[in-house]
Amino acid sequence: MEALGTADQIAQMMLDIVLPDLPFEKGDEVCVLLSGLGATPLMEQYIVYNRVEDLLSEKGISVYRSYVGNYFTSLEMMGVTLMVMRLDHELKELLDMECESMGLTQFGRHKMNAIKGKTTAKLCLALGLFILAGVFRQIDYQSPPLPAAVCFVLTNLTYIGLAMAWGFSISNRILHRNVRRYLLMGCAMAVLWMFLRAVKYRFFLIDPDITRHLWYLYYVPQILAPLFSLFAALELGRREGDAICSRWLLLLIPATLLICGVLTNDLHQMVFRAAPGAVTLEADYTHGWLYFLAMAWTIALLLITGTIIYRKCRVLESRQYA
Repeated sequence: MEALGTADQIAQMMLDIVLPDLPFEKGDEVCVLLSGLGATPLMEQYIVYNRVEDLLSEKGISVYRSYVGNYFTSLEMMGVTLMVMRLDHELKELLDMECESMGLTQFGRHKMNAIKGKTTAKLCLALGLFILAGVFRQIDYQSPPLPAAVCFVLTNLTYIGLAMAWGFSISNRILHRNVRRYLLMGCAMAVLWMFLRAVKYRFFLIDPDITRHLWYLYYVPQILAPLFSLFAALELGRREGDAICSRWLLLLIPATLLICGVLTNDLHQMVFRAAPGAVTLEADYTHGWLYFLAMAWTIALLLITGTIIYRKCRVLESRQYA
């Protein structure tokens, strides 16, 4: 069986058939519908569409509206179909209308503009709150005890609130069940990390034992959050029922060992140890080899996650479809 070409070659081949048919000309505005036949993942459909739009742009044809997804399937076949429609003023008005049916649901253009406006407003609000939390933090450092305590609470409530809002956004926007689950777990770790730091630095300063164990505890989310981010990245582009390779789940073992090592630091002093001449660990400390191992773990996972996302989201010249 002859292998199909790359995504770029497939896009070029389809457009070479479609464009001369009308024919389409430079300056045309078009609607593009690229439909999977049932077994082609949505990410791969977008890879093909990305090249279709680039080729149309090179020919001076602008895409007014695009549809990418499994609109017309054929018994779970691999592959995609491509349709291009030249638009005039009347057709653009019809395409911009709101639609709700079994085969297609879309917002009208006015509603889409309103949604974009709300999204922009939410992003501006989040940025404003983030900056405001930074201002509260600076006031905390330079104020008397009571105003400093108020600013400290406001700072951490703002940060935790923003993280929780991000979690709610993930829950509403991410449709893929496994990706949503791992992202929410990572978000929960971020909230837990901020909460533990807030509690440690303000509420238990008089009890060194509680302070020290809270200090150890916030390394738990710091170790787990990058791991959940990696799992979410590995799930990108997979079908709902396709689990990631079980070998990746073995990373839970070193994560557990690192967490146990940090939490039992009082027994071995391999993560933090009292500096020479220091009365207690809290007074002054140095880092042990297990601390640097935990930091290397975090950095390595973040780099791997970023690499996987980059590789999955760019158009690969050599991507083959069998």
